Amino acid sequence: SQLISRYGYRIVKARWKEGPGMSSFPVEIKIIGEDRPGILNDINDIISKKMKIALRSMNYESIDGTFTAHVRLMVLDTRHLNMLIGQIQKIKGIFTVRRKDFYPDNT
Repeated sequence: SQLISRYGYRIVKARWKEGPGMSSFPVEIKIIGEDRPGILNDINDIISKKMKIALRSMNYESIDGTFTAHVRLMVLDTRHLNMLIGQIQKIKGIFTVRRKDFYPDNT
């Protein structure tokens, strides 16, 4: 193309980083489910052991047998995030799992 012929000295070939040390981005998910013994362990096992995702923080609140958790994590990309959400949704007692939008009125 003309750009390459005219400005080839300014073009740098992009390479995608793969394997250990891949860059990741922060995301928060909101999980709602039945507050039963061991459910936090089940969630943590999926995040840390099965998906090998860096957990940054978890805020957990239980009211009348239902819990709400806000979980901050580091994921590789949206595909990775969607895989995680799918795995958490399979846990017995989970009602909803979704990415949390960062708007003041959306909790």
